[in-house]
Amino acid sequence: MNTKLTYLYLYLLSIAACLTCSCTSDDPSDVLDAAKADEMILAVGELSRSSMTTDDNFRSYPFAIYGDMKFKTHDRSVIFDHTPVTYSNDGWGYGATQYWFPQHEYSFVAFHPAVTGAPATEYSDSRLSFKYTIPDNFASTLDLMVATHRRFYEEQNLSSKTTPVTLNFWHILSRVNFMIENAGAADRMRVKKIVLEGVNRTGTFAITPAALSADSRQTDDYNYSWSGISNQGTITANVDVDILENKQQPLFPDDNALFMIPQPDNKDVRVKITYTLYDSGSQPEELTLTAEAPIGGWEPGKFYTYATAISEITKEIYLTVSVKPWHPEKNAGITVPES
Repeated sequence: MNTKLTYLYLYLLSIAACLTCSCTSDDPSDVLDAAKADEMILAVGELSRSSMTTDDNFRSYPFAIYGDMKFKTHDRSVIFDHTPVTYSNDGWGYGATQYWFPQHEYSFVAFHPAVTGAPATEYSDSRLSFKYTIPDNFASTLDLMVATHRRFYEEQNLSSKTTPVTLNFWHILSRVNFMIENAGAADRMRVKKIVLEGVNRTGTFAITPAALSADSRQTDDYNYSWSGISNQGTITANVDVDILENKQQPLFPDDNALFMIPQPDNKDVRVKITYTLYDSGSQPEELTLTAEAPIGGWEPGKFYTYATAISEITKEIYLTVSVKPWHPEKNAGITVPES
């Protein structure tokens, strides 16, 4: 079934400060008439369905919005700083109404999910950054996603509302999976554990909305980096996957996905898979195989699937890899009514 582009209209709320009549300024934000102002609206674009975070469960977790605005050569004024956006029965909500100020440049960064266990973030000069370490329990790793938008707001169009800020979230980690085939190894093969050695578990992520070009008034482009890739060690994942003869199964399906800190320069990760063979009329046999060659070289926003067939004579793992982009797809969709 085709996914739908879901626009979740989110009303960003704040009260515009009013100055006295004696105040003078060249900044229109000082004299905004809230009764006639243009309301700021955000929308969330289509999400990938090949991950733990999907259109179906995105609204189960809040995300955080960051933003600032700038008038001419003035300093930037922060308007959102880790402001939570939460879905309830009444829709998305988070405070009092925010309005567009004419002749201002706006910058937005959104981060999902804003939940307990998420990394502590820093926001300054339109740049969001944080340090993240893969937990000891791989199942506790968050599917971290971000989105950006930059816009120059000229003036209010009295005949229509300003176009919403559409946040197109993308995955910033790497996703890794292993597809194991029981190629006649036994009547039933039970994979119990997989160990990845030589994995860098820590990195610092930073992202800034791209600058506006001379002929553009808005962009969803961005500049990002992963730096400080370090903390090399071992990740052990206890799994429980049964594979019948001549069948294959993924070790980390969508509901139990394995996420990694991107490390494109690290191609020396070693894999060990522990499994037990069950044949009728014989005792179960537990074995551990080690990859014949190192793997790795993971880039952000990509999904790596390693496939191997285990047979009766297998002594080492011979892996083939499939790499796919891990980004949203754009499709027509429905609009969530205003609340």
